[in-house]
Amino acid sequence: MQRQTSTDSAKRRAGEVASAMLQGSMPYLKGVIELVSLREALGIYENDPDFFAFTGVLAEINNLPLGSNPDNWTDENIAKHRDVISESEKWAKAFSSTQCRAIAERFG
Repeated sequence: MQRQTSTDSAKRRAGEVASAMLQGSMPYLKGVIELVSLREALGIYENDPDFFAFTGVLAEINNLPLGSNPDNWTDENIAKHRDVISESEKWAKAFSSTQCRAIAERFG
C-alpha cells in the first residue's frame, strides 16, 4: 500500500510541475530537473515519449552555471544568471513544450 501511495504522490506532483512550467509559475528548467527525478521515482523508462525530451534538456542544463543540482536553482542564483538561463529556457520550451503538455494531461 505504501508503494502505491508514493506512486500516486509522484504522479500528482508530475502533473503539478508540468502545469506550473506551462503557466510560468515554475522556472521551466527547474521543472525539467524535477520531472526527470519524478520519472525515475515513477519507474518510467528513460525513452518514454513524454519524458524523453526532458532527458535531453537535462543534459544541456548540466552545461549551465547552475548545473542540474536543484539546490543551486535558488531565486537568487537564477537572477544572477538570468541571461544565459533565459536563452536556455527559450530553447527548452521550444524543444519540449509538447511533451510538457502531455505530462500535465497524463498526470494532472
